[in-house]
Amino acid sequence: MNLDYNSIPGTSHPSQVCLRVKSLSRVLLFYRDIIGWSIIDKTEKKAFMSASGHGEAQLVLVQSEDAHDKPEQAVGLYHTAFRFPSRRDLADAIKRVAIKKYPFEGASDHLFSEALYLSDPEGNGVEIYADRPQDQWPRRDGKVQLIHSKTLNIENLLTEATPGIPSAIAPVGADIGHIHLHVKNIDEAKLFFNKFLGMEIMYAIQGACFLSAGGYHHHIAANVWSGSVPVPENAYGLMSYRIKVPDQTYLDMLKRYANEQGYISGMAHSDDGVEVFRLKDPNGHWMELTT
Repeated sequence: MNLDYNSIPGTSHPSQVCLRVKSLSRVLLFYRDIIGWSIIDKTEKKAFMSASGHGEAQLVLVQSEDAHDKPEQAVGLYHTAFRFPSRRDLADAIKRVAIKKYPFEGASDHLFSEALYLSDPEGNGVEIYADRPQDQWPRRDGKVQLIHSKTLNIENLLTEATPGIPSAIAPVGADIGHIHLHVKNIDEAKLFFNKFLGMEIMYAIQGACFLSAGGYHHHIAANVWSGSVPVPENAYGLMSYRIKVPDQTYLDMLKRYANEQGYISGMAHSDDGVEVFRLKDPNGHWMELTT
C-alpha cells in the first residue's frame, strides 16, 4: 500500500479517551450507570472501561488528589462522543438517562446523526449519538455536510425504545465515534490533524473544523469557542486520546515525520498496558496511536 503524509488509512478511528478525575467512584458510576459502559479492570486509583466490559479499554479514569482545576477558558476536551449502533439503542440510552433523572444539556438532529448532550459529574462533556444510514447523509461534492442541524425530536425517537426498563449495559458494537476538542488556534489544529496526521477536513466554519478518516462525517472536531488559555500540566480533565490505525507502515512513517517536524513524541506503555506511539498535540495533550 502506498502511503503518504497526506492520507491516514481510511479505517482509522478514535479508540480511547483517558480522563484525570477528582473522584473515581463518582465519575465511574456515571459512565457505568448513565452511559452504560462496563468495567474491564479497576484499582484504587484507576478504572478501565469499555462498552463490552472486555477487550481494550475505550475509557480510562485516573484519580488524582493533587491535580489542578482547569481554568474556565482553557483548551481541552469539549466532549467525548459515545456512538450507539442503532436508533433503538440511542432511544434506550436516552430513556436510561431520563429514568435516572440525570440532566440533559442539549439535543440535536444533525441529519447524519441524532445526538444528546450532557456532562459527567466533573464537567467533562459527553455526547451520546447514533448515525443515520450513510445513504441519508447530506453531501456536497462527495463530502458529508455538517451545515444544518435542528432540535432533536426526542418524543419521536423514544417511540423506537425497547418497552420497559432499558438495559443498564451498552449494546454490542457501541464505541467512541468521535472526539471534540477545544483548541487555542484553529489553524494549528488543521495543520496537525490534516497536514501532519492526514485526516481530511470534511467541513470548516469560523472557529471550528471537522476532520475524518475514510469519509466519515468526523472523527475529530476542533473549535476555539472556549478560549486559548493553556491547560496546566497536571490538570483535571483530558489526559490523552487514542487513534487506532490499521497500518504499521503508516505509523512508522508518522514516527519519522514527527521527529522531522519537532513534535514531542516517543514510544510508551499506556495505563492500560498497550504499547503506543504518543505525541503532544498543539494543546499539550498526549495523542496516542496504535495499530
